[in-house]
Amino acid sequence: MKVTRDQIANRLQQDGLPPVILIESNETLLSIEASDLIRHDALARGYERQVMDAGPGFSGAELIEARSELSLFATETLIELRIHKDKLDAKTAKALAFYLEDPPPEKRLVIQMPALHRDERKKAWVKQVDQIGWSIGIPTITLDGFDKWLRGELNQARVRLDDEAKELLLARVEGNALAARQEVNKLKLFAGDEQAMTAQQVAEITSESARYTVFDLVDNCLAGQIEKVVQICATLEAEGVEPLSVMGMMHRTLENLMVLTKNPNDWQAARVFGRSQDKYRLALRRLNEKSLLPLLQQASRVDRACKGQSNTAPWLSLTQLALRLAGAHTPAT
Repeated sequence: MKVTRDQIANRLQQDGLPPVILIESNETLLSIEASDLIRHDALARGYERQVMDAGPGFSGAELIEARSELSLFATETLIELRIHKDKLDAKTAKALAFYLEDPPPEKRLVIQMPALHRDERKKAWVKQVDQIGWSIGIPTITLDGFDKWLRGELNQARVRLDDEAKELLLARVEGNALAARQEVNKLKLFAGDEQAMTAQQVAEITSESARYTVFDLVDNCLAGQIEKVVQICATLEAEGVEPLSVMGMMHRTLENLMVLTKNPNDWQAARVFGRSQDKYRLALRRLNEKSLLPLLQQASRVDRACKGQSNTAPWLSLTQLALRLAGAHTPAT
């Protein structure tokens, strides 16, 4: 069954969790929000959570075992399978096909991945998901639609900006939904009810709310400025910046780089615009698809650390990832 992002909450309330849910999108923020909504519902129903990362080295055995494994205590489990490519490799496809043949009644599977490649959409497993579960495809926010989306975010946060301030904010976030959400959250702290904020106020709040921002971190990672990356990470940690919010931007950056390794100079597909293109060009001189896959796998582990699902210190884990992206040789957390 095709389900839109806006229908998820109502479907969960009316029908509960189906055996399998596919979330496919290149919009990192919207994909994370959709999976969070499903996860919170499952946890409220008493499900335990199991995360599987289908990165390099994933054989599919874990997923096969999950289907065959009988729970001694009849524990209901939410399995989150994270796939980092728009196509399934042979091992993952085989394991998923086996699982979907007869999904265990006490388990629910959520597959989260980039927007499906057109060839992958024709595969049997996608049709099987449509038959027994939900297929949630979240479209990319178009350049024309981004303005409308951002205005909706501002209205929801009750942040009023004059026209010049809105144009400044649009230029600053460069079509990045996650960056826009972070900036709107900053503005919300200073917004008043009576008068719209000016461009000068927006500039001051978005640039001076911290000595460094997540944008500075990403820019220096792309440029390979290793010493500066260490300094920025230490400053952000000291200022109490939430590491999970930083990881959202790091995920998006890695995904953009992966798109560009496959489609060089297709900046529209990667959603990289303006001056940001020069920074990505610097990174692509030292990175390729083979070197990015381990970074995406490490990013998933860092994400779990940021959510308190491992014993690794979140900022230590995040700093190591940032340094590896910048070109340093550090242990993979």
